[in-house]
Amino acid sequence: MKSYDDADRAPLADWWEPAGFFLSANQKHRASIAIAYPDPLQESPADDLYCAVATIDGRGRLSDRSALRVLGWAGGQGISIAVKDRVAVLKPSPDRRWTVRLNGYLVLPAKVRHACDLFTGDRVLIAAALTRSILVVYSTPVLASALWRYQSDLWT
Repeated sequence: MKSYDDADRAPLADWWEPAGFFLSANQKHRASIAIAYPDPLQESPADDLYCAVATIDGRGRLSDRSALRVLGWAGGQGISIAVKDRVAVLKPSPDRRWTVRLNGYLVLPAKVRHACDLFTGDRVLIAAALTRSILVVYSTPVLASALWRYQSDLWT
């Protein structure tokens, strides 16, 4: 390991490695900022969660369908959509008011996009709770707000 006069000038990987994590040589080379990892939760949903990022096109179609495949939602799958605090929550539904497109893509109706303040070209986080068969769509402003509230001191 190289010695440095000032830890601020040292590459991150030479002086900081979070407990329980081991950085590969390639990761050590690319690491440049310290990340504060939160304390582990008592009941973590991480094993039950699948996340993806998608872009919304002009008709409300989400560009990524991997979360739908992981949930086992095929084309024609009936879904219910609820909006709570500008977050879309989707669940399987037998009434088929809304469905997954036959090509396996999800299209958010205009009413839902407006309620969530989503526009063409917006990026969203798609979080799928696997054992609960729930898909949640978070807009970038909602996600940024949640991250800010979680640890606002990191952003100042």
